Order: sequence, then C-alpha cells, then structure tokens
Amino acid sequence: MLRSRSEPEVPGHPAIRPSGATGIAWPHWQLICPICGNDYVYPDEGESEWVVTDGYSSPLGNRGSWIPIPMRCEVAEHSWRLVIGFHKGMTFMDACPPDHTTGSGERG
Repeated sequence: MLRSRSEPEVPGHPAIRPSGATGIAWPHWQLICPICGNDYVYPDEGESEWVVTDGYSSPLGNRGSWIPIPMRCEVAEHSWRLVIGFHKGMTFMDACPPDHTTGSGERG
C-alpha cells in the first residue's frame, strides 16, 4: 500500500488535490505523488493496455475492466500507477503500487 500523506488535500486520498488554477467553473484536480506528495508527476514510459475482464482482477479490488497508467515522480523518481476501473456504468480511479499486476480476485 502506498503511504498516505499526513494531511492529504483530499481527505482519504493521497494522490489528488485541488489545483491552484483559477477562472474555471468546475473542480479542477491535480495529481500528486502518493509516496512523497510532490506535484511534479508525469506519465512514464511503459504499457498502458486496457485490461478487459468481468472478473475481480482490478488492482482497485472491483469487478470489471481497467486501464493502468504508469506514472513517475519527477523529483524523487518514485513510480506508481494511476488505475482507472470500469464496471456497470461506473468509473473508479486510484493510485496503485507499480508492481501490482492484478487484484486478489476475492470479494471484500
């Protein structure tokens, strides 16, 4: 499990915070490193292949298809994955460790 910051910008979520952007009419979120909290993060080279399934293989722990996007912290070189999961019209997103390939397959 990735380390949570002591005071995350979004309660309970270590990888996003409100952006400092102004003049927009809707919430604007910025990704941050879930390990150190640095805001200089970018997509890393690597596979971002859509995993199509109806099982529980998602690193998010839910059933359905998912897309892992490799990410990297520019300052500390931390690596992690932004995972977007889909099931029955709902979309989920979270930060996951880079070595996690599939979920447990178990329902929680």
